[in-house]
Amino acid sequence: MRVFLIFIYFFIATFSTAQQQFFIGGQMEYGYFFRKIESNEKTLSTSGLGSVIVPRLSLQYRIFNRISLEAGAALNRQKWTLHDAAFESRHEGFDLNINNTNRFYSYFGSLAFSQKIGQRRFIYYQIGYEFNVLDPTTLTESKEFTLGNETVNMTTVYSDDIFSITPEIGFQWFGKGRGLTSLGLKYSFNYLDDIMKGEYTVKNNDQLISSASISNSGSFISINLRHNFSLAYISKKERPPKKIKSTPAPPLPTDVPVELKSEETGVDKSENTVNDRMYTVTSKAKVSKSTVTVSVWDHQVVDGDIISLILNGEWILENYMLKKEKNTFEINLKEGENILILYAKNLGKYVPNTAAIVVDDGIKKHQMILESDLNQSGALEIIYKSK
Repeated sequence: MRVFLIFIYFFIATFSTAQQQFFIGGQMEYGYFFRKIESNEKTLSTSGLGSVIVPRLSLQYRIFNRISLEAGAALNRQKWTLHDAAFESRHEGFDLNINNTNRFYSYFGSLAFSQKIGQRRFIYYQIGYEFNVLDPTTLTESKEFTLGNETVNMTTVYSDDIFSITPEIGFQWFGKGRGLTSLGLKYSFNYLDDIMKGEYTVKNNDQLISSASISNSGSFISINLRHNFSLAYISKKERPPKKIKSTPAPPLPTDVPVELKSEETGVDKSENTVNDRMYTVTSKAKVSKSTVTVSVWDHQVVDGDIISLILNGEWILENYMLKKEKNTFEINLKEGENILILYAKNLGKYVPNTAAIVVDDGIKKHQMILESDLNQSGALEIIYKSK
């Protein structure tokens, strides 16, 4: 029971934060199926492959942008033509073409794995299972005609419902509107009974002169083109970072006496406070230039966090609402220790107020996460030493 509960917790935790997308789409397959012909004197030796056309409608669920589950329905159309060269040789000027077309519905489900090969392009591997709805009472048919003394008869009998396994491989790519288009090579393999069996006979005054047995396994190979329209998109939700243990930090460096407070920020150097809030240095970065680039953004779910940044007692960014896109600007550092404080103006939807910060001196990038609430601020110590 405990193992089961752990599994449920892991499942919910994983899927609640994963990137997810729902699609509705259409597919069109075109291909050929293989027939087996057994005849005396090569009666039907010149007959060719049969064609397959399969339009489909489906719903698809995609998670992690890698795994897809799909289900839907299809209308299968199979057509083939029989050609008896021996009969035509006995009746000059007559072309014997017996056409057979059958249609049936099917229901399918599939599982696919996608591997990214470009910014919006993937190669996918899919395995599916299909249930073909066949009714022998309606699909069984017999065709007969007489020419001179010869009578030609073709009888076809279709099986009951059959199942198919459908592996597929192909390419897919996303459009700008998150629509998904794919083109794949598919093989439909019927592993049970043949889908159709037929008997072909030619008689002269009721005497059998030629015959053939025909069977269609139901297996075929096809090109599958599909386009899925996006119904809903759920972006990835990053989990909050682990809490960093607080370590004692030096007073905020400043050029004014330590017993005074800054009129702009209210930084108290003797107690590590800023505007009556304690601050704690949780990260450090060493840089080799006095002018560095700073980027700040919301690396988690954008939930309305508003922040200000204080560098060495001066506001360098005020009342800024964090976004998914990075806000990048330059700052000037003094020789030695510089303290950059994340000052929370609100708590947003999720507590605490959290921001990702990158400090880039052109040689090395330092990335860290700072957290602040309405009682305490997180801070970054930037150490600059000139050569």
